[in-house]
Amino acid sequence: EFPKKITSANITGQVAVDCFEGTATGVLSASGNSNGLGVERYLWSNGQSTKAISINDSDAQTYRVTVIDGCGGTATASRNIEINGPGITSADIVINKDGLCTTRSILLNAVANRNGRLKYLWSNAETTARISVTAVGSYSVTITDVCGNKASNTINVKEEDLTPKDVEYAHVFFPDGVGYQFKGTSALDTLAYESLYLNRTFGPVNIPEYCLNQIENYEFYVFNRWGQQVFESKDITDEWDGKISEKDSPSDTYVWVVKYNIFGFEKTKKGDVTMIRK
Repeated sequence: EFPKKITSANITGQVAVDCFEGTATGVLSASGNSNGLGVERYLWSNGQSTKAISINDSDAQTYRVTVIDGCGGTATASRNIEINGPGITSADIVINKDGLCTTRSILLNAVANRNGRLKYLWSNAETTARISVTAVGSYSVTITDVCGNKASNTINVKEEDLTPKDVEYAHVFFPDGVGYQFKGTSALDTLAYESLYLNRTFGPVNIPEYCLNQIENYEFYVFNRWGQQVFESKDITDEWDGKISEKDSPSDTYVWVVKYNIFGFEKTKKGDVTMIRK
């Protein structure tokens, strides 16, 4: 076969596109159609001079190569790499109430089926992955990946989402304290601890999730089994000590009712408590 000068060039190779990170990775290989004129040389638009090059791009690019035959003849080829392909398939909205007691708001977190360089557009025009919410209503988000694929979701924020957990009260309390004995290996090791301060008064359980310091218009009532009111408080720190008119009330089961406002919402609860005396 007679030697043949180069007249055309070609670029081949597989490129994988990640629509979440916006990258294209793969290997491109150049070739010319010269024959019998020695080894071809290559000059790529990115400055590389090997037959095959590795790519790792975060933007659409066009790769060009000049193939040079053994006699100095040239031919060029180009390959356009587009950040294009399948990507995001689902969007979810997750409620976070961790800062509710201090901010009086909740966070809505938009979550795609995978992390990446994603864009967010909420129905209130915010464009971050996380938004702060203080009002009930419907909130929608559309998440877009680098390739332009989209996924959307909607959440209905309800009153219970914007308020802390309902305040809880103990089911039993001991106004006289509780006595315990701890025994060791001999009689001399026996120690008695009297009047431990365990539920000696009756009031709301104080844990952070209840946001007790944010409660307003607090009303707390305790009644005996005959419906007579034995205690009333408008101060959430004022708890019942088990006395009626400065006198010890008997061991029994008592009914309680509480009303309060928190973050503009009105709450009413009732229950019963058993008081145990020594």
